[in-house]
Amino acid sequence: VHDQNVAGRDVVEYKRWGIAPSLTIGMNSPTKLTLGYYHMQTDDMPDAGGFPYSNPFAATNANAGLNGNGGPVVPNRNAYYGLVDRDFQKTKADIGTIDFSHDFGNDLVLRNTLRVGQTSNDYIWTQPDDSKGNPLLYGTLWRRSNTRDAQTDTVINVTSLSGKAKTGAIEHSFNAGLELSQEKTKRGTYAFSPNTNNPLTGGTSCPT
Repeated sequence: VHDQNVAGRDVVEYKRWGIAPSLTIGMNSPTKLTLGYYHMQTDDMPDAGGFPYSNPFAATNANAGLNGNGGPVVPNRNAYYGLVDRDFQKTKADIGTIDFSHDFGNDLVLRNTLRVGQTSNDYIWTQPDDSKGNPLLYGTLWRRSNTRDAQTDTVINVTSLSGKAKTGAIEHSFNAGLELSQEKTKRGTYAFSPNTNNPLTGGTSCPT
């Protein structure tokens, strides 16, 4: 279990917890079976990191006779540019493993491992953006929304046969295997309503 704040950032926090139990049957026998499960999930308040800066390369600044110096627009570490009641990031991973092996003797071992997993990444976080030089032109800060709702399902199976053999004074070893896997991902984004959030443009575009 992990619970973390960030010094000087009143809103930002990171929370996560996980568990990874396993059970092995037949540890002292030729046939072994290991069952394992891994779970991890997080619930964070994402932070764009740092402060928006006055862009010295924005064409709009140059056209208006303004020059950004690359420094922070608001040099206040406590300032948070996201939306506290909306922004979030949640991830989750569930992975199960079945590991079976049998020792036939004479160093001949058959092993099969099956792993099934599902992971997800779900977030909305707001990024301060000065790509158009808005603070110097309008005294405003453009904020861009980044969103994702993705889930990945994975199945992997690995079978191997390993052993050793001897021909006269020459020793041989071998390891043959077959791996099959399948991974599918579903990915979407969030749509916001109303879809106009900029009083300078009447839409969602950044003014230039």
